[in-house]
Amino acid sequence: FKLNNSLRLKSIFLDLSVLCAIGVLTSTLYFIYYGKFDHLYYYNFEMSLLYSLFFCKDLFGSQSIGKRVFKLKVINTKITKDQDKVDILGLSSIRSILRNLFIYIWPIEIILIMSENKRLGDLIIKSKVIPFNKQAERIKKIDILKNMFIFILVFAIILLFSFSALCLLK
Repeated sequence: FKLNNSLRLKSIFLDLSVLCAIGVLTSTLYFIYYGKFDHLYYYNFEMSLLYSLFFCKDLFGSQSIGKRVFKLKVINTKITKDQDKVDILGLSSIRSILRNLFIYIWPIEIILIMSENKRLGDLIIKSKVIPFNKQAERIKKIDILKNMFIFILVFAIILLFSFSALCLLK
């Protein structure tokens, strides 16, 4: 499973570009509707949405938009009892979110990708990004519902913390 570092970086860049586009779109729509940007509650809502989207970006089929475009997939590299077999299933939802939490220390993440071809989140969660040439797997409806629920839960938690921090500042 040899992977080119540039594919990973392109995938990350595409994911971040999509998030920026969503941020610009929601800000533009807000500005068109209200005519100003001085509403702190909207800022908390938008940032909570963007963080949630980023943390949950690999939930569907262990592939973000960037990974789908560049035919990559996050897999679980936890060694099984046989010690010879590696579980190539995608990550669980919780492990996927935990893996993406480490982006806060992005300089270390980029250095590790360039040197080890793994992010810190990959090392801690025991995951790996591999080329994935199969057609996109059909995602079951129950998985979509489960992952949508998890996304809403993550969004609600982040929103709750951001609004409670805002209330403490007042």
